[in-house]
Amino acid sequence: MPEMGSHLEPSVEIKSLAVSSDMRGKGIGTALVHAALEHIRPLHPLQVVVLTFVPDFFRVFGFREVPKEELIHKIYTGCINCTKYDSPFSCPEVAMTLAMGNDGA
Repeated sequence: MPEMGSHLEPSVEIKSLAVSSDMRGKGIGTALVHAALEHIRPLHPLQVVVLTFVPDFFRVFGFREVPKEELIHKIYTGCINCTKYDSPFSCPEVAMTLAMGNDGA
């Protein structure tokens, strides 16, 4: 879970989370997200970021879709070198954030 952004308004990304298709629907993904958020909370980030192909899954936890332009730092430090897509802006992954507030709540 890399940290990005300024030290005054840090963001933390849940970079990869996957559950095998034969294991889906058993609460494993939910448990992984809850564990990740508990691990992140002591860092007191302003927000948690995900780029995902399954936005409905992350909406359950309160993530909201945001324009990729809002995450330009992430795009230029990670997505810009992706070999799967011509441009970070043509990538089908959905950018989402979860506000944590400056108290990590």
